[in-house]
This record gives sequence, C-alpha cells and structure tokens, in this order.
Amino acid sequence: MKRTLLFACLVIVLSSFSIALDFSYDLEDYHFNGQYYVTDGLDGDAALNSSTPSNGEHLDDYGWIYTLDEGTATYTTGTVYRHNKSIDIYPGASSKGQYIKANLNSSIFKGVAHWSIMATSASKYISIRLNAANGSYIGIYGPTGQDWRPADDAGAYSCSADTFTASAWKNMTFNITENDALFYQDGELCYTFSGYGTIAFSTIDFYPRDNFHYYIDDFWVSTEDRPFTGNNPPILSGFTCTSCGGDNESPYYTLDTTPTFTFSSDINAWCRMGDENLNYTDMGAARNGTCSGQGTTSHTCTLDPADELPTPGQHNVYIGCKSSTGIENLSSSSGALLMQIGGASESDGDYSIELGIIRSEIGGSATIYDSQKVSAKNLNGDEFSGVFDKFAVYNNKRWAFNYVSAGESTLSGLFNISPALYVLQLQNATNATIVDQVGKLINSTWP
Repeated sequence: MKRTLLFACLVIVLSSFSIALDFSYDLEDYHFNGQYYVTDGLDGDAALNSSTPSNGEHLDDYGWIYTLDEGTATYTTGTVYRHNKSIDIYPGASSKGQYIKANLNSSIFKGVAHWSIMATSASKYISIRLNAANGSYIGIYGPTGQDWRPADDAGAYSCSADTFTASAWKNMTFNITENDALFYQDGELCYTFSGYGTIAFSTIDFYPRDNFHYYIDDFWVSTEDRPFTGNNPPILSGFTCTSCGGDNESPYYTLDTTPTFTFSSDINAWCRMGDENLNYTDMGAARNGTCSGQGTTSHTCTLDPADELPTPGQHNVYIGCKSSTGIENLSSSSGALLMQIGGASESDGDYSIELGIIRSEIGGSATIYDSQKVSAKNLNGDEFSGVFDKFAVYNNKRWAFNYVSAGESTLSGLFNISPALYVLQLQNATNATIVDQVGKLINSTWP
C-alpha cells in the first residue's frame, strides 16, 4: 500500500494576547454574502449633527449611522482614507464630546464593526465602545498622552504601546463571536472581552474629546464573522486521484493520461490545473475549465487534454489556486503531484486500437478482424509475416495494427505497401496514445 471599558454592573473575566493574529480590518477581505451594511465614504448629509438616529445615513435594514452631542461634524474631501469623503469630527475648544454612532438593530449582534481613524494631534482622549441595551458597555479608551487600555484596567492591552501618531490612519475593529468580543488595531488582536458574545449590543460608537480634529472613514458593519485571509494564499490538502482508483499517496498510479484530483483548501479559493509548476494566474485563462468548486473549499480538477501525459512513466501535474482577494503563491499551490502513468495491457491495447479505428475517418464502415495473420512482400524482396492484434479492411485498403504488451516480442521487418497496406506497431504506450496514433495513420492514408 502506498501509501472580549466596563463602567456598569457586569462582572467579566478578561484575558489578553500578545501575538498578532491574521484578522482583517478591510471589508474587501470578507466574502460577500449579501449581508454587508456599509457606509462607504459616509455620503449622507442627514447623518451629521443629528439627535435622531433615523435621520442618519441608513445602513440598509440594519440601522443608522449618525453624529450627535456638543461638537461639530462635517464632511470633507481633503482628508480621506479610502473613499471620496470622510467625517471631520471636532469636539471644539471646550473639548466637548462628539459621538459618531451606529444602531445595530439586533437582539444579539454577531459580526464585525470597523472604523478607520486619523487624528491631527498625537495626543488623545477617545473611547471606542460597544453599548449594551442594559446600559453597560465595553471598549477601549485612552486619556491624553497615555496608551490605549481596557476601561477597567483589569488586564494588559497587548498591542504596541501607542498614542495617535499625527496624520496617520489607524484601523479599529470589533469582532463579536459566539463567546467573546475581540478588539483589533490594524489587524492585531489587542484585547479579548471574554464571555461577551451573548450580550445584546445595541449601538457602537467612537467618542473623541480633545480640541483637535479627528477623521472617520470606512465605518462599516458586517454580520460576517470571518478570519482574515487577505494576505495568505490558499493551503491545499487531502489530494485524492479519483481516476487512479482513489489513490491518495504519491506516486499516483493510473492509465488515465488526463488524471482527476479532489482536494480541499483552507479558505475559499479559485483553482486551475496544468502540467507546469505555475501559479493560478500564470496557468492562464485557457485552463479556466479544469477545476470545479470555484469560490469554495472543496475542489475537483482534471488535467486539460492540451496537457495530456502522452507516455507511460512518471510525470508531474500541478494545481494553482488564489484567494478571494487574488493572493497566490509564486508557483503552484500543490507542488508537484507525481503521476505514474502505466502502459496499456494487452486487452487495453487491443481495445484502444479498435477505438482508434472506429474514431477515424473510416469509422464504423471498416471490417475489423482480430488476431489476423498478415504476410507481405515488397518489390525489393523484403517480406514479413506475423499475427496482428487488429486488421482493418475498407474498400481496397488494409491496415494492420499490433500492440506489444509486457512479455511479448515485437514483429520485425515491418513495412508499408502503399497504397494497399499500412502497418503500425506500438509498445509501452498509453491507451490515449494508441487511440491517437491509430486514428492518425488511417486518416493520413485515406482515401
């Protein structure tokens, strides 16, 4: 065999992590499922300086985004992150607060809430909060000149100690899972509010209170809870050669010269298959039809006939895949999948010869004899005699075919007598090669 700022009545347990995790703060890294609630560019004027949420910019059927309190909020095109406009939030000289807030309209919100934030000064007093229906909230805050921290100081904030760098955008993300509320900064997990996944969060807000300008862009909410896959190419596993009798160990033995594989990817992927060690892009559009299961994690790929493995022996095939954001390896995703292509057996050879005759231009019109003895002598006095596996007759032409399988001896001294007799002997050939060569001989000598 081959082989999750607590200022209310809830008691929570907090934990922190110091490692950077692959989680995205970019909406484009999430797989679209028709459930995005996005304010790209925040372009609705009714959203500004409103005390009524329903006057705000509508997030589809999900809720509203709006600003309120004692400062001002205006749209600007001069300072933006990714879109045409951002919201310029200015608490004012008295450093009064100015919220930017979004309703969640959900009994228990699960998913991701995101802000891109830029400040014109390196100092800060900001809170970023998820507000529960019972009046409690969790979040991250920072007094002027101090580092980000959880509100109750119960645990260490594990991201890099950092006040706002002037004029530099930061990406802040809450991910609410089934069990916890996770806070990320620029894609790095900074704090985990454990046990908060079952809390009914009603709003999310950003609340600066310093006498300088803050800019908000790319404020969005998604009910998707997906790990970040944007910077990583797909990882493939579980290769099974279904045209090799289910062989799942290398080398994969088969008589099929265009083998078929099933496999899995760790993320949704798009794949192509070929006979060169290339990535998805370099394999080219000509191989678009080689794989099914595109955009999923379960795939089936078949080598294209243009890349057929024509001779018995060992050959490599390759599968190249890309992620939903187009991330891929420099070469193939699979590495070499080593094939062992077997030569046809005697019965396979005979069948392939007959199939080649039937598929040729003389098709089913020819008379085909099995194990036919053929003797011939030319004008030079050369002669041969032997038993051929298949002998085809059509009108005044004859074609003699012999396949030499393991343990057989070849027929020697063979020649053609044009235009009456044509001879073809093959050895250690694949079924596909036999079919192809028989058809070519007949078609090149007919009529």
